[in-house]
Amino acid sequence: MQIGEIIRFLRTYQKMSQSEVAEKLNVRVMNISNWERGISQPPAEKIMEFSQLFQVSIDTLFGRTTLDSFTNQNIYDIRDLALELQTVMNDLNKEDIDKIFRYVYELKIMNLRKQFNYDSFEIESCVDKLLSHDNCEIYELAKYLRRLLDEFGAIHGKRQKQLLFDSFLLVELKQEDTPEFLNVQRGIYEELLPLDLFIIAWRKGDTTLREVAERFNISHDFVQNTVEHYIVSIGHTHSVNDYLVDFSETLMTDTLSIQKKMDTELTEIQNSPLQVNKLTEAALLNRAIDPLA
Repeated sequence: MQIGEIIRFLRTYQKMSQSEVAEKLNVRVMNISNWERGISQPPAEKIMEFSQLFQVSIDTLFGRTTLDSFTNQNIYDIRDLALELQTVMNDLNKEDIDKIFRYVYELKIMNLRKQFNYDSFEIESCVDKLLSHDNCEIYELAKYLRRLLDEFGAIHGKRQKQLLFDSFLLVELKQEDTPEFLNVQRGIYEELLPLDLFIIAWRKGDTTLREVAERFNISHDFVQNTVEHYIVSIGHTHSVNDYLVDFSETLMTDTLSIQKKMDTELTEIQNSPLQVNKLTEAALLNRAIDPLA
């Protein structure tokens, strides 16, 4: 283990936040974050302070000794943790593995949230700042939330607020190249374009992804990225209510392939766990070129 990983372990083991450690060492939270992620190393005097704070030797901080508490392998009688994890993963299907990793990265984001007080974040200023971001997903989320603020005067959805603050936090910490950021992006796809909306667009006569983008006033790139997300995470074919959505050739042809189940002979259809957010549907349809009555 590197010194940053050991510092992170000792901090979490002693149930201390990065903010608490930063205060005790008289440094910025960003310094603690950078040291734990290996971006930089703490200077010698701070290593001494870490040793005193966590009541461990400097040898322990540099990984030259071991602590029984560094692992809970003994709980499950596991001799080789890496080998055990690989064995477990080999026994799971792609969707279950995806769920595990999404949960892991969500836990990492949750730990990051604990270091900041979201009440101090001003919603409108967060939205306006993200509107200038060059990331497609962040921009579309901010544009959608700006629409909610303009039309309803507030953002009522808990998930929508969480995506806003997580996006803002990771952008502020310059962590756009992390798995946590990708995890937030995936949440944005599912919030702005749940599978139900593809069906609604198809029922209104849209046959291409470009038409879907125009209907919901979202960029074509974002719609393509959303389709790719569904393909990678839950497969090409999905059953949603009475409809079958097939993305097998969508990215190559830019066309939608959706059918009523009764019109197909498919015997095994993958059920999608994703459900449309009604506020999302209302807001998106309200801004569509040809909104539903």
